[in-house]
Amino acid sequence: MISTKFKDKTELVEPWYGSHYNARKVDPDIIQAWSSAQPIPELHLPEPNKFIPTDFDLVPRDETDEKDGGNTLPVLIKVRWIVSQKCLSQFTTLLCY
Repeated sequence: MISTKFKDKTELVEPWYGSHYNARKVDPDIIQAWSSAQPIPELHLPEPNKFIPTDFDLVPRDETDEKDGGNTLPVLIKVRWIVSQKCLSQFTTLLCY
């Protein structure tokens, strides 16, 4: 616990940050209770997020990009905010504004 009210009730002091704490062995009965605990259905890992990408391969560029050496104008993505992207042909990376 992080509180100044326990400062006088602790036996040890952490050397780097000066945090006061106690250390004690866990009772074997508690360890046995933890070992025989049953899973709680409400506590589980979430479903996989389908929006997190797993394939980071580069997509081939269009023929129009090849004709002019990749010097096409940026493509406007949103109208409300001015957000655009352009593929840099030298490094095959996206440049966003």
